[in-house]
Amino acid sequence: MQLLQGLGATQAQSGLLGDTPIQPGGYDMASALAAGMTPNPTPGPTYGHWGSRSPAFISPAGIPEGLMLKGEGHPTERLGLEGERTYGNVFVQRGPRIVSIPPWELQPTEKPIDLISLLFGG
Repeated sequence: MQLLQGLGATQAQSGLLGDTPIQPGGYDMASALAAGMTPNPTPGPTYGHWGSRSPAFISPAGIPEGLMLKGEGHPTERLGLEGERTYGNVFVQRGPRIVSIPPWELQPTEKPIDLISLLFGG
Protein backbone atom coordinates (compact mmCIF):
# COMPACT_ATOMS: atom_id res chain seq x y z
CA MET A 1 0.00 0.00 0.00
CA GLN A 2 2.89 2.36 0.63
CA LEU A 3 3.94 1.91 -3.01
CA LEU A 4 0.46 3.01 -4.09
CA GLN A 5 0.74 6.06 -1.87
CA GLY A 6 4.06 6.97 -3.44
CA LEU A 7 2.91 6.45 -7.01
CA GLY A 8 -0.65 7.59 -7.17
CA ALA A 9 -2.23 8.54 -3.86
CA THR A 10 -3.31 11.95 -5.15
CA GLN A 11 -4.94 10.41 -8.20
CA ALA A 12 -6.53 7.61 -6.15
CA GLN A 13 -8.00 10.07 -3.67
CA SER A 14 -9.41 12.29 -6.40
CA GLY A 15 -10.87 9.42 -8.45
CA LEU A 16 -8.81 10.28 -11.52
CA LEU A 17 -6.95 7.00 -11.94
CA GLY A 18 -6.96 6.02 -15.58
CA ASP A 19 -8.04 9.50 -16.70
CA THR A 20 -4.66 11.11 -17.31
CA PRO A 21 -2.49 10.48 -20.39
CA ILE A 22 0.59 8.29 -19.97
CA GLN A 23 3.97 9.82 -20.64
CA PRO A 24 5.66 8.46 -23.81
CA GLY A 25 7.49 5.27 -22.90
CA GLY A 26 5.92 5.28 -19.44
CA TYR A 27 3.64 3.00 -17.48
CA ASP A 28 0.54 3.86 -15.43
CA MET A 29 1.72 2.14 -12.26
CA ALA A 30 -0.83 3.92 -10.07
CA SER A 31 -3.76 2.48 -12.06
CA ALA A 32 -2.13 -0.98 -12.22
CA LEU A 33 -1.69 -1.07 -8.45
CA ALA A 34 -5.18 0.27 -7.81
CA ALA A 35 -6.59 -2.46 -10.08
CA GLY A 36 -4.87 -5.07 -7.91
CA MET A 37 -2.23 -6.02 -10.47
CA THR A 38 1.16 -7.48 -9.56
CA PRO A 39 4.16 -8.54 -11.66
CA ASN A 40 3.96 -11.94 -13.32
CA PRO A 41 5.28 -14.48 -10.75
CA THR A 42 5.61 -17.36 -13.25
CA PRO A 43 9.20 -18.29 -14.17
CA GLY A 44 9.92 -17.70 -17.84
CA PRO A 45 10.46 -14.87 -20.30
CA THR A 46 7.73 -12.68 -18.81
CA TYR A 47 8.74 -13.21 -15.16
CA GLY A 48 8.40 -9.92 -13.26
CA HIS A 49 6.60 -8.29 -16.20
CA TRP A 50 3.66 -5.98 -15.47
CA GLY A 51 0.54 -6.39 -17.64
CA SER A 52 -0.34 -4.13 -20.53
CA ARG A 53 -3.99 -3.59 -19.63
CA SER A 54 -6.19 -3.47 -16.58
CA PRO A 55 -7.60 -6.92 -15.82
CA ALA A 56 -10.95 -8.35 -16.78
CA PHE A 57 -12.64 -7.84 -13.44
CA ILE A 58 -14.16 -4.92 -11.62
CA SER A 59 -11.43 -3.23 -9.67
CA PRO A 60 -12.16 -1.64 -6.31
CA ALA A 61 -10.67 1.62 -7.57
CA GLY A 62 -13.02 1.81 -10.56
CA ILE A 63 -10.26 1.34 -13.15
CA PRO A 64 -11.99 0.49 -16.45
CA GLU A 65 -11.47 -3.03 -17.74
CA GLY A 66 -9.14 -3.02 -20.72
CA LEU A 67 -7.44 0.30 -19.92
CA MET A 68 -4.07 0.21 -21.68
CA LEU A 69 -1.34 0.97 -19.16
CA LYS A 70 1.75 1.45 -21.34
CA GLY A 71 2.60 4.75 -22.93
CA GLU A 72 3.46 5.17 -26.58
CA GLY A 73 6.97 3.91 -27.19
CA HIS A 74 7.12 1.68 -24.08
CA PRO A 75 9.65 -1.13 -24.74
CA THR A 76 6.94 -3.83 -24.63
CA GLU A 77 3.99 -1.79 -25.92
CA ARG A 78 3.89 -3.77 -29.19
CA LEU A 79 3.64 -7.09 -27.34
CA GLY A 80 0.65 -5.89 -25.34
CA LEU A 81 -1.15 -4.52 -28.39
CA GLU A 82 -0.52 -7.68 -30.40
CA GLY A 83 -1.73 -9.82 -27.49
CA GLU A 84 -4.98 -7.90 -27.28
CA ARG A 85 -5.50 -8.29 -31.02
CA THR A 86 -4.85 -12.05 -30.69
CA TYR A 87 -7.63 -12.19 -28.08
CA GLY A 88 -9.93 -10.60 -30.67
CA ASN A 89 -10.19 -7.25 -28.91
CA VAL A 90 -10.35 -3.87 -30.63
CA PHE A 91 -8.88 -0.56 -29.47
CA VAL A 92 -10.90 2.60 -28.93
CA GLN A 93 -10.13 6.04 -27.60
CA ARG A 94 -12.06 6.81 -24.42
CA GLY A 95 -11.17 10.20 -23.09
CA PRO A 96 -7.40 10.65 -23.18
CA ARG A 97 -6.70 6.91 -23.03
CA ILE A 98 -6.84 3.80 -25.21
CA VAL A 99 -9.02 0.90 -24.07
CA SER A 100 -8.98 -2.67 -25.39
CA ILE A 101 -12.46 -4.20 -25.55
CA PRO A 102 -14.29 -7.07 -27.24
CA PRO A 103 -15.90 -5.82 -30.48
CA TRP A 104 -19.43 -6.39 -29.14
CA GLU A 105 -18.79 -3.73 -26.48
CA LEU A 106 -18.25 -0.95 -29.04
CA GLN A 107 -20.58 1.99 -28.55
CA PRO A 108 -22.51 3.11 -31.67
CA THR A 109 -20.37 6.25 -31.90
CA GLU A 110 -17.01 4.48 -31.47
CA LYS A 111 -14.72 3.48 -34.30
CA PRO A 112 -11.92 0.94 -33.66
CA ILE A 113 -8.35 2.23 -33.95
CA ASP A 114 -6.09 0.29 -36.29
CA LEU A 115 -3.15 -1.49 -34.60
CA ILE A 116 -0.68 -0.03 -37.12
CA SER A 117 -1.95 3.46 -36.29
CA LEU A 118 -1.36 2.80 -32.60
CA LEU A 119 2.15 1.52 -33.14
CA PHE A 120 3.33 3.97 -35.75
CA GLY A 121 1.01 6.95 -35.38
CA GLY A 122 -0.29 6.55 -38.93
